[in-house]
Amino acid sequence: MKKTISVLTVLVLLIAVFPSAIYSDAYSDAAYSAVLNGLKQGLPEISLSAYGLTQPEVKALFEEVLYNNPELFYIGTSFSMSIVSSKVTALMPQYTMSGTELAAAKVYFNSEIDRIAAYVPVGLSDIQTALFLHDYICVNYEYDNSLVSSNAYSMLKEGKGVCMAYTLLYDALLSEFGIESQAVTSTEINHMWNRVKLGGKWYNIDVTMDDPVADRFGRANHTYFLLSDTAISSDHGSSYGGFGTATDTGYDTFSWHGVSAPFAFAGGKTYCISGASICTVDISSGITAAVYHITDKWYVWGSNSYYTGCYSGLGSYGKYVIFNTADRIYAFDTSSHTVTEVYGNGYGDGYIYYCFAYGGNVSFAVAQNPSLSVTKRICSVPITLGSSYRLGDVNMNGSIEAADYLMTKRAFLGSFVLSAKQTFLADVNGNGIVDATDYLMIKRHFLGTYTIK
Repeated sequence: MKKTISVLTVLVLLIAVFPSAIYSDAYSDAAYSAVLNGLKQGLPEISLSAYGLTQPEVKALFEEVLYNNPELFYIGTSFSMSIVSSKVTALMPQYTMSGTELAAAKVYFNSEIDRIAAYVPVGLSDIQTALFLHDYICVNYEYDNSLVSSNAYSMLKEGKGVCMAYTLLYDALLSEFGIESQAVTSTEINHMWNRVKLGGKWYNIDVTMDDPVADRFGRANHTYFLLSDTAISSDHGSSYGGFGTATDTGYDTFSWHGVSAPFAFAGGKTYCISGASICTVDISSGITAAVYHITDKWYVWGSNSYYTGCYSGLGSYGKYVIFNTADRIYAFDTSSHTVTEVYGNGYGDGYIYYCFAYGGNVSFAVAQNPSLSVTKRICSVPITLGSSYRLGDVNMNGSIEAADYLMTKRAFLGSFVLSAKQTFLADVNGNGIVDATDYLMIKRHFLGTYTIK
């Protein structure tokens, strides 16, 4: 008599924006490697018959591989399985990219990771590196309220993502520095974040929750940086997917949890904004010590009243800490504790808020209130120490003269190429390009019929 073996093929849907993985010890390292290598090779079918896994175990295995390998951004969140006698014999993934499209995407992904990694100052400890990368993501990316961008590639490309994208991008960047990280999921709040190994101990870091929603320019909170499982369970639930536990509570009460601006790293030290002071931060104890006090005020636009807060951001540039007042960008020399002006705001329609600095440029908002609800422009200026120039001084000789408007005219006509610094100084109307209006404004200032503020 012929015996019939029943084969059942099912489709399992995974919703990436609501991660639910509870990793299992039921499958072996060999099974994990089989799935990982199969996905990297783009196999249409990955054999699992040798491992005796059930459907829930394969689902957990697939999720663990997907959630902890950000370079697999081209893998869809749906797959099918062949099942024989309740055991999975094969997994059939879905690929969202292939061929030349995938090859180009991989090049872009790797180049972007390399670009960001190059911003990290030399000589940082693992904790400082984790803090720098945490802040970089918060400052440069935002939450995707459309719930579409769910992987590291799409976040790099679109500038926004959901919690899975934040987690995977952070993991990819940490890996560049040999820092171990794993994805942690909570079914209670439908959320994902990182558990990072620093100094031989695991800590929770939730970059998504530390990035304000709606996005706030130049802001990076630190409420969820280096928390134990006990501390993070207060609003993240208590049942997590992921291996291991974060039991160390040493950082749970550190003062940096209240800091809402990026940290800076210069002269071998860590700096933060606390109140209206630039402070050094002892990473091992969390103790801060003020080294410079910002005395300037941010006035209510069109009024003699002023806001009580300090609205400076922070950035790093060699041995300097970059910060802002209402109308200036400054560099604080961490060796001499002296201050040098980097840029003076020539716009007459707003104050400077929340600067940050990466790659030799300082970015900031020009707005009429701290909430940035009346934002006039977002600016980025090359950091040039030793000299500061006003808008319109295109040749940077300290005064606005005929040569400045002639250079501007030639630039917008295409017969002269301005440097990045000169382009910024020539863009008097702040529309992001050098045009005829800029030329006329500079010329009229020189002739005395208009004043560039």
